[in-house]
Amino acid sequence: MKRIIVAGAGERGRVWLGVLADDPRWEVAAVVDPDPRALELANTLPRSGCWRTFKELKTAVQEVPADAVLVATPMLKHYGHVKESLEAGRHVLVEKPFVTEPDQAEELVELAEEKGLVLAVAQQFRYFPAYQTLNRFLSEGRIGRLVTVMVSFHRDRPVRAYGVDEPYPVLFIQAIHYLDTLRHLLETEPKAVHAIGLRPPWSPYRNPPVMEITLLYEDMAAHISASHIAKGRQTPYEGVWRIAGEKGDLWLEPEPSGSLRVVVSQKAGEEAVFVPRGVKGEPERRLLQEFARAIEGGPPPSTDVRDNLRTLEILFAAIESCRRGQVVEIQGLATRKGPEKEGG
Repeated sequence: MKRIIVAGAGERGRVWLGVLADDPRWEVAAVVDPDPRALELANTLPRSGCWRTFKELKTAVQEVPADAVLVATPMLKHYGHVKESLEAGRHVLVEKPFVTEPDQAEELVELAEEKGLVLAVAQQFRYFPAYQTLNRFLSEGRIGRLVTVMVSFHRDRPVRAYGVDEPYPVLFIQAIHYLDTLRHLLETEPKAVHAIGLRPPWSPYRNPPVMEITLLYEDMAAHISASHIAKGRQTPYEGVWRIAGEKGDLWLEPEPSGSLRVVVSQKAGEEAVFVPRGVKGEPERRLLQEFARAIEGGPPPSTDVRDNLRTLEILFAAIESCRRGQVVEIQGLATRKGPEKEGG
């Protein structure tokens, strides 16, 4: 059994604690959060009597023997918490986004490699049943060669106190999942990106909560429309997808029952497969399984940081496109700058 410190006892941290409580491979050694109320809520979860609580991660990694740290703190804290964990010799699984600045990514990857530690990013959407169904149909060639992909995500996200100043919130929090999933589904990388960020005057966010992102590939294109301030019909977190190919379309869309369906639409007719939303915690369980195997000397997790850097390259190119107002080629992180706050 491996011992793990969970940094962050907020909403996502408590999801991870619930999953870890049912996983015989892991023992939670400590939970870290500066908010006493968050620690109180964490201590109501199963097996809470087995761990110590701390306000600072630096103290926890110094005092508690552990194999790994799971970082589930607000994204602007990721860099510092990942660095503290790696410097203390702990393997790290960090919530997306890995970091919010390109130079931070390169520094932490070098640190993990120098110390021989596993560093992985929790891009759990890859394991959603809906996306696995899309992946199966694409692998079977059901719609032939692809032409376009359209992804729509529109929800009215409650603003957390710490989230008001988050840079490009819908990009770092939600659209990053679609950037990563597109890489996983299409098995090819975009060459360039054009993006715009919008901040309506009535938005509670200080930075753009709406993004329109077009990815340009060798012979196709994909578009992501994402909003955290949508007041009308709310899309599922998986988004609404239309993948157009030479033989027809693939749709991912919600059902009134709350489930999802994947539809193969062709001139001859349509075939629908109803997809459950999945077992709560199952994507996290899969990530923890891969993470544990990698620590034991097995293959790197599918969301190993080296793979995630490709997703970040697209994300930071999208930010540069917003800043410059033009199409930007997707290159290495060393050529990119981090987000500049658009609001006060």
